[in-house]
Amino acid sequence: MIYNDVVLDGGTDLTLDGAGDHRIFFIPQGTDAELRGFALTRGSEAGAGVLLNEGVLVMSGSTVSGIDGVHNTGVLTMTDCAIYSSRGNASNPAPVAIENRGNLMMNRCRIEGPPLNRNTSVLNDGGTLT
Repeated sequence: MIYNDVVLDGGTDLTLDGAGDHRIFFIPQGTDAELRGFALTRGSEAGAGVLLNEGVLVMSGSTVSGIDGVHNTGVLTMTDCAIYSSRGNASNPAPVAIENRGNLMMNRCRIEGPPLNRNTSVLNDGGTLT
């Protein structure tokens, strides 16, 4: 959980693994954060996946992979990022790479997932996507 305004640089070689049991980052409302060069994988928590953003988050040069990826209700800007959604599991048979209910801006990002009917790349549920 990130409670204070911060810039974190993973240097493109840092992988954070939630082991399928934990959300990796939570940015609460009122917090500004920047994540650069991280690989975030296998984060899992009910309704939150790898990353839950309620604040203002800038991500660049990072990858996110897991059953559910990014959940945004704040302001999220992603540049040169890759999001990989997996096939799902018994507790979450319909994974979402990005669920957006806030303001999401994406620049030069790639979203990939398995070609299953129940998978969704971006679920824009009342948010703004540019």
